[in-house]
Amino acid sequence: MRAAFYTLGCKVNQYETQILIQQFSAYGYDIVDSSDAADVYVINSCTVTASGDKKTRQIIHRMKRTSPGAVIALTGCFPQAFPEEAAKLEEVDILVGAGEKKKVLEYVNRFLKEGKRIVEITPHTKEERFEAMHADSFFRAHPGICQDSGRLRALLLLLHHPVCQRF
Repeated sequence: MRAAFYTLGCKVNQYETQILIQQFSAYGYDIVDSSDAADVYVINSCTVTASGDKKTRQIIHRMKRTSPGAVIALTGCFPQAFPEEAAKLEEVDILVGAGEKKKVLEYVNRFLKEGKRIVEITPHTKEERFEAMHADSFFRAHPGICQDSGRLRALLLLLHHPVCQRF
């Protein structure tokens, strides 16, 4: 099985995508560029800028055109901040909130077995902490994973965004 990843947004998203890549690779998935045909696409979204939501939708549509039968998993800030809007994206098979990212592989495998849409988005609370995720290494081994990295915003600005104020 071939899996591709696309990351929008901050360095935290890039780091978490690297962890997901390591999980999928360890499970036996071949990791391919996000512009290639794949069996599974994972989009780690950002909603800090107005263009982030639009880019997320565009990427989903492009991936579904590239591989119509592929499983599409959407995680990150977009489904967390706007779960109702994200749920309207019919091309998305798996919607995962920011707190459930480490379970994306589990949800993909469950979807492949059951064929039922999965929505796992837990609302934020003031007491919650960052999800514990650890990467063996952090590098850009796969081109196309962090396409938006040339336009990163300062982390300070990110932390003042309403979506991220829980931190």
